[in-house]
Amino acid sequence: MKFPLRSILGAWPAVIRALGRRNFAAAASTEEYAKRNYANNVSEYNTVVASLTSQRRGYLLRDVYDDMVLDGVQPGRDVFHSLIVGTMKSARLQDAFYFRDEMKAMGLVPDVAVYNFLISMCGKCKNSDQAIQVG
Repeated sequence: MKFPLRSILGAWPAVIRALGRRNFAAAASTEEYAKRNYANNVSEYNTVVASLTSQRRGYLLRDVYDDMVLDGVQPGRDVFHSLIVGTMKSARLQDAFYFRDEMKAMGLVPDVAVYNFLISMCGKCKNSDQAIQVG
């Protein structure tokens, strides 16, 4: 009795073939990194955040912040304000509180505007219990 190899392996040959095409390079060259990098300083990152906010792509703001930290760019108070306003426009309550916590971790004391943004966002998300506990 002869069994075809394909019936035993199933879809594995396609998976192995697809994995074989991947380039698992450990480190990218500096030219490739420069080509992929979309911002180099705080003002460029602030422009990216403003652009994403105007395009209603608030789900990408946390990725931009992570890229900023990985690039060694120190975000300032205005960048955090832009990030929180962007999350407010896209109603991402958890991300707004994440940015507030990151702001505190970097030694920046949240000002009245940040607390107003957070309370407004809690109202927008119909989460009055959390709005009372902001602070």
